[in-house]
Amino acid sequence: MTSGNTQLFDILPFISVVNWTGTLYFALAPFQNGNASFDVSLKDDGGAYQGGQDISAVNRSFSIYVLPVNHPPSFNLTNQVVVVNESQILNQTQSVSNFATIVSLGPLDPWITNEDNQILSFQLEPIIGFDLFASRPEISVRNRTGTLHFQLIPFKNGNATFNVSLRDDGGTDRGGQDTSLVSWDFEIAVLPVNQPPLFELLKRYLFVYETNHTNTTI
Repeated sequence: MTSGNTQLFDILPFISVVNWTGTLYFALAPFQNGNASFDVSLKDDGGAYQGGQDISAVNRSFSIYVLPVNHPPSFNLTNQVVVVNESQILNQTQSVSNFATIVSLGPLDPWITNEDNQILSFQLEPIIGFDLFASRPEISVRNRTGTLHFQLIPFKNGNATFNVSLRDDGGTDRGGQDTSLVSWDFEIAVLPVNQPPLFELLKRYLFVYETNHTNTTI
């Protein structure tokens, strides 16, 4: 058999003949997909002496189609507890860079590139303490790392816990997986910050009569 595409296989296809039938065998290379076409002929051991022919007069062609199967993305969290002070400003975005690391679209092998065009998104689910935030925290992805972003409600403090997983847009056809096999819990601890007391004067000017007594309370 001959083919122009051999990178799909760890063991190239071959046909074993038993009891006048042929069985096709092959082993696929990991994480490879595509198609390969083959020309196959049959040869006997009778030789070609005296003008004989030991190869079939007609070749046959067949193709093997290896369909893609989406592999789950993966990631790691560098810090499962983020500590910040309570906010004093409305709509102030806080960011934690390198919050997620080793972000992968699928197989960690750098030579495997058939999922490089997928789009990743982190899925955050609140467990407790979501009322500390003006909007749901998010994790943006860039250069295989994730940055955590969030906005606190001013003058609120406490602890919030979230569960985070990573999802790609490769789908689940043919048994594929589009969500990381491992999810992580992380906590955002918002510490209280004492605020200065406030007061106002009811009057800016106070008029009283003079007195001729000492230690007189007005």
